[in-house]
Amino acid sequence: MNAQRSGTVRPRRERRRDANRKKTASTARRIRRSAFSQLLAIVLLVDALGLFLAVAGWCYQRDSAYLDGETRLVNLARTVERRFSLERTDTGRRVYYVMEASGRAPAAADATSYFQMLAVLLLGAAAGEMLLLFLCDLLNRIRIRRQLRPLDALAEAAQRLSEGGGYSAAGSAGENKAAKTARPRNDDGRAEHIQSLENAIGRLSPASPGSRLHTGDASLAGLENAINGMLDRMQQAYSQQTRFVSDASHELRTPIAVIKGYADLLARWGKQDEKVLDEGIAAIRTEAERMGKLVEQLLFLARGDSGRTQLKLRRIQLAPLVSEVYEESEMIHPEHVWQFQCVDAAEADADDALLKQAVRILVDNAVKYTKPGECIRLRVLRGADGAPCIEVQDSGIGISEEDMTHVFERFFRADPARNAGTGGTGLGLAIAKWIVDRHGGHFELRSEPGAGTRITICLPKPSPTAA
Repeated sequence: MNAQRSGTVRPRRERRRDANRKKTASTARRIRRSAFSQLLAIVLLVDALGLFLAVAGWCYQRDSAYLDGETRLVNLARTVERRFSLERTDTGRRVYYVMEASGRAPAAADATSYFQMLAVLLLGAAAGEMLLLFLCDLLNRIRIRRQLRPLDALAEAAQRLSEGGGYSAAGSAGENKAAKTARPRNDDGRAEHIQSLENAIGRLSPASPGSRLHTGDASLAGLENAINGMLDRMQQAYSQQTRFVSDASHELRTPIAVIKGYADLLARWGKQDEKVLDEGIAAIRTEAERMGKLVEQLLFLARGDSGRTQLKLRRIQLAPLVSEVYEESEMIHPEHVWQFQCVDAAEADADDALLKQAVRILVDNAVKYTKPGECIRLRVLRGADGAPCIEVQDSGIGISEEDMTHVFERFFRADPARNAGTGGTGLGLAIAKWIVDRHGGHFELRSEPGAGTRITICLPKPSPTAA
């Protein structure tokens, strides 16, 4: 009879466990859908605003030309009647912008080519935005699943408690006897605790800021704090994703706007002026390369955040690695004075490819903000505690004290004078920080406006047991 009861109870427990997992999965899907919907709404709103401004600006230029250079908005609004007209011609359908003003002959401007160009730009922007949305949705899925696992375990533990199983699978004979004696009273208390917890969890909205778990039961205070901490991390991750997509969309729109501007210039003057044609092609190529670099950096950070970038650690000498970066930099940027010093033959357990990428990022930053003819120095040394360090020092414009705490944040930009003409994306130092953090190291930053900047990568001491 006991065997029959065990055979009946076990499938029931498995069914309840599966039901709990389905509820957790359903909650994760709702959170992910809510986050995706909000991000999509932001992207669509920005696209609609950009399209409206592009069309309005084009119409404003045509109105000004029609009124012989009279550009005051008040006069344009009062004196010009305007409309769009769709007409069939031998070459197909054409869109015309018709303007009529008192005392002037009506005029029509052909808007077909401009709208076609806008359509192409919108399709390109939509493709980039869909890629960003897909990456963010993938990251949200991974993070939400990871952060909801404690709730799944909590549900299983609560189910075991509700069935009288307790926290331990087995106990002493005295404990079992005491449990049997006290079961009616304890079961009621457990049921009340679990029901209170279930009701409080059911009222939660993890996607909304400020959502907190509160049961009013003092015995569940520790559990409340744990769940509220998890909710805080989820909401922080969601806020970071929202800010990340917003900043990335803004950064992608900048090169798109430049490409659009030069496309307009080429459409108007490029066929007749070879100089304008060459300048436009060069600018479009530059912005396309900048956009490609930005997408590569975004993908690197996305892979890193999702845990798909694994470090291949091995014992390496830092001097040859930094020397390679020094030789490359001296060849690529001969306009600067380069120095390399190996104060100590330091070793480290590191991924040499990723660590070299971090050093290159620091060198690139030094080049951007240091005038030609001034010195940039690379050093390999040991810190006061004997840890291996790599130092990059320039004599550039420096960093203000208030900006020093933010320079490693994603998309952070300091004052405009520091960024003028550098062509940066605001992601380089964030990537360098990710690499150094994964190595278990940290940065030391010293800078003074007008005197230069020194950034030191401090790595952990190599393990004595590592190969």
